[in-house]
Amino acid sequence: MPTSIVAAIVAGVFGLITAIISAFIAAYTASNRTNNEMKVNQAVTNEKIDNLRDEVREYGIYAKRVPVLEEQIKNLYTRLKAVEDKVKKDE
Repeated sequence: MPTSIVAAIVAGVFGLITAIISAFIAAYTASNRTNNEMKVNQAVTNEKIDNLRDEVREYGIYAKRVPVLEEQIKNLYTRLKAVEDKVKKDE
C-alpha cells in the first residue's frame, strides 16, 4: 500500500475522531448550559411562589378582619341612630 494512501487513511481516522470528540463536547456543554438555565428558572419560579404565598397570607389576614370591622361599623350606626333619636326626642 502506498504511503499516501496510508497517510490519507490515518488523516481521515484522526479527522473522524476529532469530529466525534467535538460533537460530544458540544453536546455536553449544551446540556450543562440547559441544566444551569433550568436551575436558574426554577429558582426564579420558587421565589415568585414564595412572594405570592406571602401576599396570600397578608390578604387572608384582611379577609378575617373585614367581617369584624363590618360588625363594629353596624354597631356604631345603631348606636348613632339611638343617639340621634334621643336628641330629637329631647328637642
